Amino acid sequence: MAETEYPPLIEAWLSRHQSWLKLVFPPALEARYEADTRRERSLMLCRAGFTGTLTGLAIFPALCAALPDVALLSWRLYLETSLMVGFAVALAMRFDPPPLLRETLQWFANVLNALVVTFLFAKSRSPEHTLYAAGVITLIVYSTLGVPLRFRFALSGVVAILVGFVGDLVLRGSGLADPVRRDLVLLTVATGVFTLVANWRLELLQRRSYLLLLRERLRGEDLSLRNQELDELVRRDPLTGLANRRAYDSWLNALWQKAEGCGEPLGLVMLDVDRFKSYNDFYGHPGGDRCLQMVGRCLREQLRGTTDLVARLGGEEFAVLLPGLDAPTCAEIAERLRGAVADLDLPHLGLDSEGRVTVSAGVASLRASGGLRCADLFSAADTALYAAKESGRNRVCVADLGPAMPPGLGGLGTSRGAPVGSGSVG
Repeated sequence: MAETEYPPLIEAWLSRHQSWLKLVFPPALEARYEADTRRERSLMLCRAGFTGTLTGLAIFPALCAALPDVALLSWRLYLETSLMVGFAVALAMRFDPPPLLRETLQWFANVLNALVVTFLFAKSRSPEHTLYAAGVITLIVYSTLGVPLRFRFALSGVVAILVGFVGDLVLRGSGLADPVRRDLVLLTVATGVFTLVANWRLELLQRRSYLLLLRERLRGEDLSLRNQELDELVRRDPLTGLANRRAYDSWLNALWQKAEGCGEPLGLVMLDVDRFKSYNDFYGHPGGDRCLQMVGRCLREQLRGTTDLVARLGGEEFAVLLPGLDAPTCAEIAERLRGAVADLDLPHLGLDSEGRVTVSAGVASLRASGGLRCADLFSAADTALYAAKESGRNRVCVADLGPAMPPGLGGLGTSRGAPVGSGSVG
């Protein structure tokens, strides 16, 4: 289910437009609720089950001592049924069973314990056998609040316990005087009703709290997504869809810091569309925009997936960041970019009838060490681009940056003059 479909369901349930008295969400929201709380609930039932079973084991000897006429039967029933089932169910919860199975198993363990106590209460004729009535009441509380079943399971469990215990009091009497039997019936029924109300309120609060938290989480995720989209818009050139100058500056600084840490080189190719002003003058700004879009798409298609970044710095100027590549390799890539743009064979009638759109490129690659800054890389590539323009355009010029770089950022290795589509790197 899409995340956007949850908020209306949440608001409808919280505002009580749906039958929230049933303590059930709409199917999609109920599935999300179970998925989010399932593991935590299973662990809670596991811990509560072990605690309850061990507590019963601790107090059972005192009950048996008070009822000597059924002591042996009590131990056999408790050890062979209640104790073993209680531990088995608690252990099963450790493995996070499906929700329906989880609640059914816990329901079975709770009702079985109460029926065992009811059976012993009915069998004993000891004057203190009303102690077992207290045991039944304790198990009612345990089934609704100690190991709080989902309300519909708690309701059926309490009804089953009351039917067994109250039915024995009404039909068999268990050797008790009428006033005592009446008081026990009233006490157990009242306990069942009050604890069921408490169980219902507890589950209602849990469900409401979950929905409030889920609503805030979804709002936070939506806000984060919107912020990411906004950041994406802020960092993207609206004309070409490439990264803009802001994104380029951020990537350059990040890649430079990474290069400093691992000692790898960082390559930069600066590209400029040749005589773009003449193109704009002849074709107009809409034509110029289409030209830049095609050039930007061409450059992006030539790069290595997500490892390289191509950005439009402004106007007709582009930059390509090439992490981990030395100058010769960057020069080969720059030549491929130059050639790919030339292969577009875009007419440039602002020059002459044979004119075509071309780009010039300046290449530099530096290792981030020895006190160098990323601004030095940009300056070297920009100087190489200027040299490519000055030497005839439609060519690649490489900044010659050796390990012992002189103050002027080294010399320049410039490609020889080349016709469109066949430039060479010198």
